[in-house]
Amino acid sequence: MISELSLIILNYNSADDTISCVNNLLSFKKDFNIIIVDNYSTDNSYSLLSVEFSKMDNIDLIKSSLNKGYSAGNNVGIKFALQKYGSKYIGILNPDVIVTNPDVLIKIVNTLENNDNISICGASIINYPDRYSSRNSGWMLPTSKSLVIDFFIKNKINGKNADQQKIIGDKLAGVDCVGGCFFIAKSSFMKKINFFDEGVFLFEEENILGIKSKRLGFTEAICLDQFCYHNHKHSNKVVLKKQLSTFKIAYESRKYLAKKYYSKKIVPSLYLVYKINVFYSIVSYYVKGKFI
Repeated sequence: MISELSLIILNYNSADDTISCVNNLLSFKKDFNIIIVDNYSTDNSYSLLSVEFSKMDNIDLIKSSLNKGYSAGNNVGIKFALQKYGSKYIGILNPDVIVTNPDVLIKIVNTLENNDNISICGASIINYPDRYSSRNSGWMLPTSKSLVIDFFIKNKINGKNADQQKIIGDKLAGVDCVGGCFFIAKSSFMKKINFFDEGVFLFEEENILGIKSKRLGFTEAICLDQFCYHNHKHSNKVVLKKQLSTFKIAYESRKYLAKKYYSKKIVPSLYLVYKINVFYSIVSYYVKGKFI
């Protein structure tokens, strides 16, 4: 089964992480495909990745002609995997994720193979530095109300209700949405939903996948006894311009999610929360005296 798996790693200005991620996967010595998509990096990532992996037969390196976001970049890799390998299973893997051992991949693929009602399956995520929270691995879909309330910057939960996870098998939990840093999906499901929705540049991809999965009568799942590390480090140095840009992207993505999959009536409230977040961030930034 593992030979029918293609792992997509989307790189953007993170060659060092991508190299570490790929070398970790290569150490498993298993027969799966690795596809690196450089999402039009602005640094020398593509050159570094080419030097490192261009001569390896089981690794494909693709360079996007434009950075259109997380969804579009991963779609490039997925479509390549389907065209070249006809992969039955598609893995999505952030460059800063380290899979602990090959059994993680094997267990997830076997779970998908043996459960017709499961569309996507992931592992239990351990966030940097060695912190585990079940809501990082998977959650239930947010309500219309929580889409707004949990968008406040001071709310750290962001609608990820882990308490509603259900045990659906031996060491297997059912959720609406699996965390996007690492998961494996049935390619038949991804084709059925026309892949990732490219209407969002970044954020909300998991919720959109969860909505589409649920509408088709599928569930998503987490293998509770399989782990991977997400080494997503947050810098203590806050750059206001970058933070405000992230808020803007997050707002646009949540607005898109609301309009297309919930109700347009939510959008004015989301916009108000977005403006409050911006105001709070600017005031907080200057009050703390962090001038960059």
